[in-house]
Amino acid sequence: MSHTTIYFHYRRDREDYEDWRLYIHNQKGDGATFHFSPDFNNPGYVTVEVSLNILKEPWEELWFKPFKGNWAQIDERNKRFIVLKDFKNTRPIHIYLYEGQSKFYFEKPKIYRTHVTLYYHRHDKDYEGWGISYFIDKQNNYQRHVTGFSPCVKDPEFYKLSFQMDFNEKSKELQFYLRKGSQADPIDFRKISFKKNKMEIYMVENVSETFSSKKACDPYLALSILKANLHNDHQENSPFNTLWVETNRVLDSTFIQNPANFSLSDTHGKVIKILNVKYSDRSKRRFELTLPDYQIHPYAVKYNLTIKNSDSLSNWINPIRVSIQRLYDRKDFNENFCYMHENIAKDFGLSMSDGSLEFTLWCPIADKVLLNIYENDEQEKPSQSLKMFYRSGLWSLRFNPTEGKNLLNQFYTFTIEEGVKSTTVIDPYAKSCSINAQKAAIIYLEDTNPIGWKKHSRPKGPIYNPIIYELHIKDFTMGKNSKVPINNQGKYLGIIDKIPYLKKLGVNCIQLLPVTKFDSDERREDGGAYNWGYDQTGLWFLPEGIYATDPKDPYTRIREFKEMVMALHENGFRVVIDAVHNHTYHTENSIFNQIIYGYYYRQTWDDTFSNGSGCGNELKTERPISGKLIRDYLKYWVREMGIDGFRFDLMSLTDKYTMEKIRQNIDSTRPYILIYGEAYKMGWSILPYHLQSSKENILSKELYGIGAFTDVGSRNAIRGYNQEQGLSNGGNIDSNLSHLFYSGQKGEFVDLPSRNNPTQKVYNYIDIHDDLLLYDNLQLPHLNMSQEEIIKRYKLAYSMLFNYIGPIVLKAGVEMLTTKYGDHNSYRSEEVNLIDWSGLKKHSHIFQYFQDYIDFRKVHPAYVMSRHDVNTKFQVLDAHKGYVKGKMFKDYANGDPFDKILIYHNLSSVHLEVYLPMEKEGWALLGNDLGISNKRIGDPIHKKLLLPALTTIVLCDNKSVENYNL
Repeated sequence: MSHTTIYFHYRRDREDYEDWRLYIHNQKGDGATFHFSPDFNNPGYVTVEVSLNILKEPWEELWFKPFKGNWAQIDERNKRFIVLKDFKNTRPIHIYLYEGQSKFYFEKPKIYRTHVTLYYHRHDKDYEGWGISYFIDKQNNYQRHVTGFSPCVKDPEFYKLSFQMDFNEKSKELQFYLRKGSQADPIDFRKISFKKNKMEIYMVENVSETFSSKKACDPYLALSILKANLHNDHQENSPFNTLWVETNRVLDSTFIQNPANFSLSDTHGKVIKILNVKYSDRSKRRFELTLPDYQIHPYAVKYNLTIKNSDSLSNWINPIRVSIQRLYDRKDFNENFCYMHENIAKDFGLSMSDGSLEFTLWCPIADKVLLNIYENDEQEKPSQSLKMFYRSGLWSLRFNPTEGKNLLNQFYTFTIEEGVKSTTVIDPYAKSCSINAQKAAIIYLEDTNPIGWKKHSRPKGPIYNPIIYELHIKDFTMGKNSKVPINNQGKYLGIIDKIPYLKKLGVNCIQLLPVTKFDSDERREDGGAYNWGYDQTGLWFLPEGIYATDPKDPYTRIREFKEMVMALHENGFRVVIDAVHNHTYHTENSIFNQIIYGYYYRQTWDDTFSNGSGCGNELKTERPISGKLIRDYLKYWVREMGIDGFRFDLMSLTDKYTMEKIRQNIDSTRPYILIYGEAYKMGWSILPYHLQSSKENILSKELYGIGAFTDVGSRNAIRGYNQEQGLSNGGNIDSNLSHLFYSGQKGEFVDLPSRNNPTQKVYNYIDIHDDLLLYDNLQLPHLNMSQEEIIKRYKLAYSMLFNYIGPIVLKAGVEMLTTKYGDHNSYRSEEVNLIDWSGLKKHSHIFQYFQDYIDFRKVHPAYVMSRHDVNTKFQVLDAHKGYVKGKMFKDYANGDPFDKILIYHNLSSVHLEVYLPMEKEGWALLGNDLGISNKRIGDPIHKKLLLPALTTIVLCDNKSVENYNL
């Protein structure tokens, strides 16, 4: 192998190769950079020739990644490598790489070039700044962006965007979404099958279908009413006398001056007089219709609006149902449909009592709701469609025990009829379902309990020293050398196989990345591509099916989840799940908007969806039925599924009064449930700032007993953030980092003006599923660190975290030096995230270091001392102009077995000497760069101590350690 030459052939869509290079390296990160040159044998490619003679020592694997400039861009950021022993001859190896694809080829695949032309119609005719983001097949997370729509001469009602792209013979679909900055076409995304040479695609704003001709779009271009919303100023005594209307085409002033061109009638045929019509903005597509005061009764009667066809005034266009979504916050709406007859406390969905079954759906705007029964999950048309009965916003249907027994193991959906519109949806309260959640399942939950479930031993009492381990089901069980049986890999049951490892590590809480139903394809073995699970469908009672061994069986996903929870409980672990209800993956077509449009989401004055989540929408948690849904599903996971805690995603977007009710509701179900989350949001939200569950509001009475991550005080201070380095990896010691570090390690929220928060509210971490890992940052080539220095700084960073006050959170795999290979947003990158368990053997000293510190923390309550103890029994020690960060816990803080614990972090690359505080019997060395324990290393130390470079030293008063070990 020493004489083998490898030719790397690299192709980028736009052939923009300036300043692109190739980095090859071994598993440790040691390697070299090569410059690409033109590939004359393969037009459109560039190439690099690498002779393995450059290797100073044999490598098991050869890793490679294209990058640009000073690592400003890394193509795909996936791990691409070859195992060198697989190539036993000395013939040249050819490797073909493609922009944005993790897969590579040893023979040049057939590449097709196609010319894509998109024709797009916007009703407002404003195309400036609009473009697309596209990707090839949904498995690929690498998106390309194209902008610049221009007028289309042949079809003036459209603007066009043209570009060329390449796809290989195995690619199936071009998928894309239209956007202008943060603004997006309401359709979530569109897709079309690849065609060679030429693709022409016609699209209309807010229409999900794509078309091959302008003619096919004509029905969507004809005059139509897009919106008709009943509006008032939210005053309880204000009349219902204004309609806001939007059409897809301009209506001239002559047309709108005649109210007779508009017709409003109720579903009983009564016509409501229209007094006046006027433009509401300059677009001439939005109008305000004035009606007689109190002539309409929106909570009792439905209304339809239509207008004359301006092209042929003798005809009327299709009517549209008048929406009351702007009235959902009025007191009278809530009294009519959310509070009366105690609806708010009623069980929604399928409830069972003494063998009877009752189906309930909240949908006050429906004209009729049908309960559809299916004998099996593959049946397309229902065996029965039964009319449900209406009362105060609720549609329900009850079956006696005999009837209920006959329905067992069948499936159901709801059909909602509103005017001419008919929509069939799954129950948002579904507890189990058919594959891919197309239908809800009718099952007895008792039958999902594994043997021993009701009597199994759960952790009891409060947890005083949470050491939380965040893991993803697939990452943790499917990686190389996981030793999980093949049938359990990527499954809930695979976690059970890894329990011995978790016990050995010593953590006490297992935090699972989202396990509630997300946008996956459960029919596929890979779940329709890897996903972290934040693409939530809104079916929050359902366990995700891709993690079950048989997602087709409605019982399996629940039973196997419970088996996992029971096994973790019986081994002393608490189980926390990621609660992701701040947004849903779909917006316009989400299950909630199909049931009652506009109720469940926050919308701005012009009806656009508030987007504080950065995902296109955010749930309006402050509305009674939305809040009930959240409280109900969280209570269900505690009561039925045995969960011990929740980590809230983007918790700021859940209003603080809902969080208060969540805490109260869960406490009444089962005490000592952990509740904490990300106390921030990803963008601007219409939820008023003072109502958000943010760090700035964390001390409010509503957020009592609710914790939050302290990214500034722990992650930023220790490892840095984005391009800024932290104290552990060379950050500026004179910058704000020192302030962040000292505040953070005392269990304070650095962000708060007054940092008098309880220490148990502060959840400290360095690495989490998001972004790069610390190890990735330390390996960046421009830092030019040796592997020895990287290991020292890595241990230094984590020893700093382990010595913080308050709960700590560890990402699975950091104890064996996992990496993300430069991928900072790996939510779809399976090959990046799967844990390579061979790292456990290679980096056993790292694992031992973590294990030692976890064991040490668990027997020292000083690490979770109260705010009062921090103020009286915590002392900061600084030396060598801040390059030595020191602190001392004293006076048996929080009942600790040691009188004093003394900690020094040497941030310098040289050895430094410190003078120790006076201690009559001297200090016992407990921890260094090799590990930590409750036994003294060497003889007692007096007066001064030499601190090794980039190392944390932990000592305690000698008397305490001798008494402890008697």
